Amino acid sequence: MQDKLDKNLDFVVKNYKEDSFDTEQALRKFHKRVGDSRQSRTSRRWWAAAAAVFAGAFVLFAGGYGIYNMVQKEPAPAPEVRLQQETPAEVHTFVFDNTPLADVLEELSDYYNCTLTAPVTNKRLTGSFPEDNLEEIVVAIENALDVDITIGK
Repeated sequence: MQDKLDKNLDFVVKNYKEDSFDTEQALRKFHKRVGDSRQSRTSRRWWAAAAAVFAGAFVLFAGGYGIYNMVQKEPAPAPEVRLQQETPAEVHTFVFDNTPLADVLEELSDYYNCTLTAPVTNKRLTGSFPEDNLEEIVVAIENALDVDITIGK
């Protein structure tokens, strides 16, 4: 504090001129050089208080708004759950693993309710065939095993 007073007195002594002392101009010059500590201190306090009040109001508003929304909102409807999946009709597949030709022809005959015969039945078949078409299955077997199969009713 004493240092500030010494500066103030020093300034007044340096700037004092006889018969030409303008107190307003000297005061402006002084405040320009040193700054008005009283005004800036008050201003800083005011802004700090204003910022604290604003921050508190913002926190209260945001918290209140969040609680209000939690209370007012209805729960979202649960998504529809299907218990049974729609699946396409299952397609029967014939699967043979090193199966004798006689057993293959017997299984196909029973399934399609017909009679399948071949002159040579000592061959074996490995493969799988969808049930789509008996004629396609017979042609595939004939080509794979090099045999002739006849279809009878």
